[in-house]
Amino acid sequence: MIDMTRPESASKRKRNRASKIDSVLEEATRQFNARGVAGAQLSKVAEKVGLTRGTLYHYFTDREDLVFRCYLRTCSITADRIEAVGLKGRNGLERILAYVTDALAPSATPLSVISDTDYLTSEHRTEIELAHRRNLGGLQQFIVAGQTDGSIRACDPKIAAQIIFGIQTWLSLAPTWLTDSRAHVDALEDVVALLSDGIAADPEAPLRLRRDFPTFSAPARSSFDREHAKEAKREELILVASRIFNRKSVDGTSIEHIAAELGATPGAIYYYFQTKSALVLGCYERAYDIYNRQSDMAAAAGRTGLERLLYTVYFAVQSAEASPLVVFTGAEDLPAKGRRRIVDRLRGLIERAESFYRDGVADGSLRPLHALPTVLALGGSVQRASQWHTWGALYDQQSTADEIVALFARGLRNRQGPSFERNGSRA
Repeated sequence: MIDMTRPESASKRKRNRASKIDSVLEEATRQFNARGVAGAQLSKVAEKVGLTRGTLYHYFTDREDLVFRCYLRTCSITADRIEAVGLKGRNGLERILAYVTDALAPSATPLSVISDTDYLTSEHRTEIELAHRRNLGGLQQFIVAGQTDGSIRACDPKIAAQIIFGIQTWLSLAPTWLTDSRAHVDALEDVVALLSDGIAADPEAPLRLRRDFPTFSAPARSSFDREHAKEAKREELILVASRIFNRKSVDGTSIEHIAAELGATPGAIYYYFQTKSALVLGCYERAYDIYNRQSDMAAAAGRTGLERLLYTVYFAVQSAEASPLVVFTGAEDLPAKGRRRIVDRLRGLIERAESFYRDGVADGSLRPLHALPTVLALGGSVQRASQWHTWGALYDQQSTADEIVALFARGLRNRQGPSFERNGSRA
C-alpha cells in the first residue's frame, strides 16, 4: 500500500504557508498605507496575523522584500482584474466601468498605494514599474477599443487611464487621512456615474473657461532684508523638498538627498527644520496655502457650481511647477499635533469643494450625485497629475488640465456632442 501521508502533509504545509503569506501581505498593505513603508512597525504586522517579528523573517528576508511583495501583489491583482473584465461587456466603455466596479467594490481586496518605489532595490523597482505600466496599458487598450467601437468619445487614452488609477489610489488613502466616519464613503456608484456620463447636468454643452490667470509662484522677497532673506531660503528649501518628495516619495527621500539637490549640507536643513517630519509638515502647510489660493480663485472665477469645481481642478493641474506636496501614505506616522493641523486643512478644502458641488446642483449645472465621493475623485485625479512623471507619462500642463476637466464634465461616453471649448475656440 502506498503511504500518502507524507505528500498530503507536505501539500498542507505548502497551503498553510501560502495562506500565512497572504495574511501578512494584506496586513502589511494596511500598515504601509497608513504609516508609510518606513514608519510601519513590522512587529504590529506580525502580531495582527499571529506571528512574532522574528517568525516574520521566515517568510520575508527584510522590510524591503515585504514592501516589494506587497507592491507585486497589488500589480498582480490589478492585472487579474484587467484580464477578467476583458471578457466582460459588449464594448470598451462597459469594460472600463466593469474594472472600476471590481476595483472599488466594498468587498475588494485592499491594495497597496504604490508611491514608494524609490525605497526598493533597483531590480525590484524596475519590476514594479514595468508591471504598473502594463496595467496602465491594459486600461488604455480598453479606452482605445471603446473609441474604435464608438462607445468612448475622443480623448487621450493615457491621461484617462492615469485619472482612473488616481481616483482608485486616493480613495484608498482617504480613510488614513480623514479619520471620521465620512472617510469610509461608498464611492462606487458615483465614480462609475461620473466616469460614464460626467458631472455636468448637460454634458454635451461646450465649456468656456478662462486661461488668463496668474501663476502660483512664491511672493518676491527683498534679498537686502535679513528676515526676508531667511524666509526666502526657507521657502526655497520647502519647494525643493516638495519637488523631490513628489518625485521619489517621502520615505524614498533622505535629508541628504535634499541637501545634495540644494548644494547644501544636512546641517543647513536642520537649521530650519529639526526633523524630517517637521520638514514634511512644512511642505504640507505650503501645499495647502497654494490649494486655498486656488480655491479662492475658483470661487471668484466660476459663474456656476460646475465652473467653480472645474476651475479648482484646472488651477491645481496648472500649479504643478509650484510643486505642492501631494498626499502620501504615512499619515499616521506624522507627529499628532501637526497631523491634526494638516487633516483640518485638508478637510476644509474638501468641505469647500463640496459646497461648490451643492451650489451646482442648486443652480442646475451639476447632476445630483453625492458630493463627497465626487470631490474625492476630483482630488485623486489632481494628485495623480502631480506624479505622472514617476511612470513616464509626461504631458504639458495645458493639455492635461483640459483632458481632466473634460472627463469630469462629460465622462467617457461618446454622444457625438459638440467639441470642448476654451475662450470660445474649439479644441
